[in-house]
Amino acid sequence: MIHHIANKVEDAGFEVVDPPAFERRWLEYSVLLGGVYDTKTGELDAEKDAIVFEYAMRDLAAEFGIDAVIWPAQFFRSTRVTWRSGYFRSSGSFLKWKGLRIPHVERLTYWPQSVISAFLGLSIRNISGQMLYDVGCPIAWSTIYMSRTFERRALDKVYTKASIDRATTACVEELANLGIDP
Repeated sequence: MIHHIANKVEDAGFEVVDPPAFERRWLEYSVLLGGVYDTKTGELDAEKDAIVFEYAMRDLAAEFGIDAVIWPAQFFRSTRVTWRSGYFRSSGSFLKWKGLRIPHVERLTYWPQSVISAFLGLSIRNISGQMLYDVGCPIAWSTIYMSRTFERRALDKVYTKASIDRATTACVEELANLGIDP
């Protein structure tokens, strides 16, 4: 997915350094500091992470002249269902319950109480680690809660090439709409 994001950003007119270049440096500095995650709790040590980020960015700025990094992330968010058609517009997919599109489910007396959706997040951080830009675009819905039960969508149906492409395109378009000059 990281190369797909890099290609979309490059297509928008931005100069892109090979994505693994940052990751390699980040991992090297993380190892030197003994890791950035607590080995017992798994929690991120924000102070160590900031140091590792700063050193990795400093190296990339010296080698490639970069001034920012695009940081992708995937997250899940619960949303209230407010649409009548059952079409999850921003992800380009219909909600389904037991294989049938909502609201075309026979004898449907309830609307979903909640829908969990997978999102792609893109943020831009400058060399000092300051967040310059942050956006999240839906990939696809993953779980519907309705009638005191839930239905979970298989991950291979959530993370399709088309759904990832749609979310990536939407996030990069947001970047272009900010008027940031590549």
